Amino acid sequence: MRLLPASPRRRRRLARLGVVLAAALAVLISTLVLRGPADNDSEGVAGSRADIWVPPKTIRMTPKLRREVNGTLDRFVPAAVLREAPMEAYNLSTPTLRSSATRAQWRNGEIPVYPFRVKEGSDLHGWRLNFAVENNVNVDLMLQASKEEKEVSGIAYTVDLKRVGGRWLVESFFPTAEFRRVPAANGSRIVAQPDLAPTQTRDPVTQTSDDVTYRIFALAPLLVAVLGVGLVIGVFVAQYVRGKRAERDYLAGRL
Repeated sequence: MRLLPASPRRRRRLARLGVVLAAALAVLISTLVLRGPADNDSEGVAGSRADIWVPPKTIRMTPKLRREVNGTLDRFVPAAVLREAPMEAYNLSTPTLRSSATRAQWRNGEIPVYPFRVKEGSDLHGWRLNFAVENNVNVDLMLQASKEEKEVSGIAYTVDLKRVGGRWLVESFFPTAEFRRVPAANGSRIVAQPDLAPTQTRDPVTQTSDDVTYRIFALAPLLVAVLGVGLVIGVFVAQYVRGKRAERDYLAGRL
């Protein structure tokens, strides 16, 4: 049973068609692999309202809104930062912040809020507004240290609050700067947020190896397609050479 046509002309035409199809496959696979994931993010009709990002409406910091934010901070700081009532802090948190720890961890005081011994009578209303939009307020709050805190004099927190069910709840409460009485190891008296947050380091050798592995897997479909093109060309070249040889042998036998 012949896999290829007997006619040399048809074999050549089939070879050209195979090369074109293999090249098209290589282009398609490489495009799917190497294009960014953002290409699939929007599935709506071009020009529709779903494709247009509308910024949230800015709101004015009214006395009423300020009182509501102050009321949340008055309860949240002692409950969470001082760890006086972790479950009250849980009730003053949004579902996002609550989900950062189990309910048992909240009950035991293992909560996603940086602890600090705050000076008694500290002003919790002297925060600086970063932005206020509908159902979202973001402020910077400076907390002074108590006398028991020997090394740190104060911590600046960034607080994000969301209105949920008519109440202002805390979405996140994280330190952005630490002011020290005793200089840090590098001699600085101000420690910025990256130094307070947990860091992850990667071994340069491992990172390089991971990068090479990723590139190999990313280019693997393209390499397979290229090998397929080479295989198709090789098969047809071999058939062509074999046909020419058979033709030459036939003509030589007739002479």
